[in-house]
Amino acid sequence: MEKFNVKCKVEKNERSYVIADDNIEAGEEILLENPILITPNWDSEIRCSNCFRESNIVCKKCDVFPMCVACEDHDSFDCEFFQKAVGFSKNLLIENFSVFGPLKCLMLLENPEKSTVASEILKLPSFTSERRNSDIWEEHEKNVVGPLMQSGLPSLLKTVKVDSELIQKICGIIDGNSFEIRNSSGDSVKGIYPFANNLTHNCTPNTMMAVGFDLKMKIISTIPIEKGSLVQNCYVSPLVGTGVRQHLLKNGKYITCNCDRCEDPTEFGTFMSSLICRACFESYLINKNSAWICISCSCEMPTTEVNEILIDANNDILDADGDIRQMEYLIQKFSKMFHPNHYLIIDLKQSVASILRSICTASLVPPGKAVMDRKIQLCEEILPVLKVIQPGISRLNAIAMYEYFVPLVEVAEIDFEEKVIGKEKYLEILTEAEKLAKESARMLLYEPVNSPEGDLAQQVMQHVKKIRNRISKI
Repeated sequence: MEKFNVKCKVEKNERSYVIADDNIEAGEEILLENPILITPNWDSEIRCSNCFRESNIVCKKCDVFPMCVACEDHDSFDCEFFQKAVGFSKNLLIENFSVFGPLKCLMLLENPEKSTVASEILKLPSFTSERRNSDIWEEHEKNVVGPLMQSGLPSLLKTVKVDSELIQKICGIIDGNSFEIRNSSGDSVKGIYPFANNLTHNCTPNTMMAVGFDLKMKIISTIPIEKGSLVQNCYVSPLVGTGVRQHLLKNGKYITCNCDRCEDPTEFGTFMSSLICRACFESYLINKNSAWICISCSCEMPTTEVNEILIDANNDILDADGDIRQMEYLIQKFSKMFHPNHYLIIDLKQSVASILRSICTASLVPPGKAVMDRKIQLCEEILPVLKVIQPGISRLNAIAMYEYFVPLVEVAEIDFEEKVIGKEKYLEILTEAEKLAKESARMLLYEPVNSPEGDLAQQVMQHVKKIRNRISKI
């Protein structure tokens, strides 16, 4: 059975939490855990019950579970159970794929070989009182509870007594405790990891979660953790502003976060939520005690007006629909409205950088120097923010450094060959690139080998060798 590092201790009050029982160094493995339950998202297209890739066939033995051409079978207990099931709606998953997660949970509880482990799922918080009669409750009642109760399954299960309350409880557990992970084809699915769920939330955590293609979760410490300190994870994207994080945590995890970043209206000096003051146009508005106040002239802007601006800006991003020219236009437009580090601008810059990466790697003709220069500029603007909000070992930082040093080397090579820069400047750039590449590789080596980041780690190490080779020839 999976267990925490001996330097960690699980405690409980209203909810479980983990504290360091000894000093923990950065990079130490905190937990290695297999999932108890894997399920597609509620609105997912029909997927294979085994690998969760797109499905276009059904198991020929049980006629219930979707499969793909690459998978020959799925869970043997489930398959045999439904082969013998009389009075069960065989089209349940085809017509109501949203029931997949709760159905699999019920089957795990029914399976005598897995019921003990599966019972750990029901020990997780379900937030039933907070959810009852809410929009999500009614949605699950329609798309999950109703179809399952009418399928004939409740009368077929011998161990589990199924009613609408149990199904809603399972839905709540999946919503409030699952981790968003990727399957081997890169598609988003949800996983229940009961041990990992003990870690409390912090928007600037001291751990990092990584999941390989085998769906095994590894959690490592990203910075040194002193004895007696909480061991914490982050359950929302760190790349959004405080208001968005708080909303996602409250509505998805039923958490009210009071971490240092949330309590600091400047978000550690990044101003990731700040707008340009429309009174003095020289400083920025911060959200202080639910009021947006300029840090220089003390002018206030109503929260309703700020929200309207953000809604309009988000709609502009949706309308851009991935068009790089439109996104570049929005970066310029938003730069007159928000702080340069505002999360909407950072998001646009990351999107543009991603498109430029695709242009650089997919084009048969080498991209122009202007493309690489723009990618370098974007990375130089993004990296300082990432280093503040994710200190220590960071996947985001590692990938951003990779995106930065690759065009940096390529542009330096072009400039050196065209005699735009001399040998001394060329060596200076290559030395800086080597430093970035080594730091990127160091962080990525903590990732599972069988993951996209694990593959990237190998690529980065090849780049380190190439850069060293170039340096040696100067």
